Amino acid sequence: MFLYTCTRAVGCVQPGRTGLTGPQAEHTLTPRRLARSSHGLQQRMLSGASIQQKRINYSRHGTHCFDHQKAGLSKPFTAHDLPVLPVCTRLPLSSHRLCCGNSLLSHQQPCSALRRKLLTSATKSAPTGKADAVQAEFAKAGISAEVTQKVLKQYKPYLMWDVETKLRPALQLWLQELGTEQLSQQLQKVRRLLVRKPEQCSEVYLWLMSKGVNAARVREKAPIVLARELSAVQSTFEALQQASAFSDAQMCTLLHKHYGALVYGPKHVLGTFQAVSSLLGMPMKSDSFREVILAAGDRLFRMSPDTLHERVAFFCQMYATGTHVVRTALTMGVFGTPEAVMQSRAAKLQEQLGWDNEQLKQKLSTFPIALESQPSTIACNVQALQGAGFSQSQVWAMCSHRPALLGCKWTSDTNVEKLQFLTLLLGLTLDDIAARPNLLSYSAGSQMAAPVKRCK
Repeated sequence: MFLYTCTRAVGCVQPGRTGLTGPQAEHTLTPRRLARSSHGLQQRMLSGASIQQKRINYSRHGTHCFDHQKAGLSKPFTAHDLPVLPVCTRLPLSSHRLCCGNSLLSHQQPCSALRRKLLTSATKSAPTGKADAVQAEFAKAGISAEVTQKVLKQYKPYLMWDVETKLRPALQLWLQELGTEQLSQQLQKVRRLLVRKPEQCSEVYLWLMSKGVNAARVREKAPIVLARELSAVQSTFEALQQASAFSDAQMCTLLHKHYGALVYGPKHVLGTFQAVSSLLGMPMKSDSFREVILAAGDRLFRMSPDTLHERVAFFCQMYATGTHVVRTALTMGVFGTPEAVMQSRAAKLQEQLGWDNEQLKQKLSTFPIALESQPSTIACNVQALQGAGFSQSQVWAMCSHRPALLGCKWTSDTNVEKLQFLTLLLGLTLDDIAARPNLLSYSAGSQMAAPVKRCK
């Protein structure tokens, strides 16, 4: 037994009705019902047209319709001079098996997905918004397939762009502005770059330069800023300056480090200022507040104000020895580490280095950046310094003064060479180096020799 569905097309029994085929069809389509249907159909036909004898065809698709005897089986069916698509592509059908034997259909797929596939293949629509056409256009512009995949994955609206009227002109404009290589690099940094025109980005660039900001650094570090509307960048800039009464020179310093601040809107940057002000207990227009902001870690604006406040407050509650640690935590960027990770790493530091709770607080209050590295890495680095001949107290004194030393791999060839250069060639003792740990931040050679001469 088969199920069929008919629409308002010439030759069908009744529009929108569903019937049965097979043995039970005799009870469904009685001569009386068929006569009524044929009479109704006659009224809708052109005047004077006669209804020819109909016959029932069982197609390989399982659909059931009345066809004219004179119509060729190979000719496509038309109504009002327009091609008629298969029934299953025009109706919002459920899971009826109307197209048995059609390889395009799978009973495991939703009918809506199958309908879209059939419509696309049947109407031969233009490749607008199709991934293959978009990828081909990127390839014509010289963008590699790998970069194209990354861009389309991050910014899917490109797939809906008209290739000829929107995507191709945008690519050509940016190719003239940057060239293939730079365009490929910029697209990886700013996925939605093509949304903006080069002259619009130039407006932002020139405006930043007029304010004394290093626009080239902003373009290098946060190119997405140049892809924003000029009015949006201006509103964020003004919000930053007015909230804390930064001078023009201070704004240049601020954006040199916090170049990503202009990526966000006024609400976000003002919320960040309020969170820092609450943690420090300082008014936003005070000199001390501006000093903290200028010295804060470069990820200050990259998270929500609530997350920033929660993480710094958690760190100070768990590991700080005093309120002054808040400033250290902000300066060293401890807010980049989630609370659960802080706890895990602090526990491993105690386990590997043998610290008790009080020692843990003292060390982390001095250099909270220790929670930014894996505990095993820190333990290996500390042991390597001790293995070079420094005492444990000297190691921690050096790392308290230069926290970055905890993240250095002292067993590497570069750092071993550095220690040998200081001790063997320059004649310094380990006590001399421990008293001036900044010497370890220089590379071995003439760059290190100059500060050593000044110290002697």
